[in-house]
Amino acid sequence: MDQRLIGNDPFPDALLQHITKSAALVIILSPGYLHSEWCRREANAFLDAIREGPYADRRVFVVQTQPTERELWPVEFRDVLGYSFWTQSYDNTPFTLGFPSVDGNDQEYFNLIERLATDLMELMRALAESQPEALRRPPESVDAGLLNLAAEDMAWSEEKRERGEYDVFLCHNAEDKPAVKKIGEMLIGNRVVPWLDE
Repeated sequence: MDQRLIGNDPFPDALLQHITKSAALVIILSPGYLHSEWCRREANAFLDAIREGPYADRRVFVVQTQPTERELWPVEFRDVLGYSFWTQSYDNTPFTLGFPSVDGNDQEYFNLIERLATDLMELMRALAESQPEALRRPPESVDAGLLNLAAEDMAWSEEKRERGEYDVFLCHNAEDKPAVKKIGEMLIGNRVVPWLDE
């Protein structure tokens, strides 16, 4: 969520500029995503930017919100295991976990969110450790189970945003935005700064 964007900003330029500076790409995979040429363009820009960097094979996270055939996924991340944020009801109808609103009793949803946030944090730590000492962030204490934003966490994330530094680019189709915003809020609560096109 880039608060600096204004109504007349050249939106595609802003997207591509931030995606190439992101450390990780979280793809919210749905049928809408698979049919979006723009989503493919974002993913390709990210993959080109990180191709020669450390952990290039671990920097794409695929979150499935609905069942999709893996053969239809872009070949660049077809081998990624991913996170299935959907299940089937008793009559085999698929439904997205935590959507349209999160039920506080939906333990499966919260377990998946925590696993995703933990895996992202492990990648961020590995990337930080692979940098020269002068470029590393100061050490921070993170508990992936805490979803409440402390005042210092908010200040820290706002400071990073003002510098144009983001950890994760949340790549998604517009129809999935409500679920994506919730993921973004939970990532911020775990000191992972996402960029969302809003």
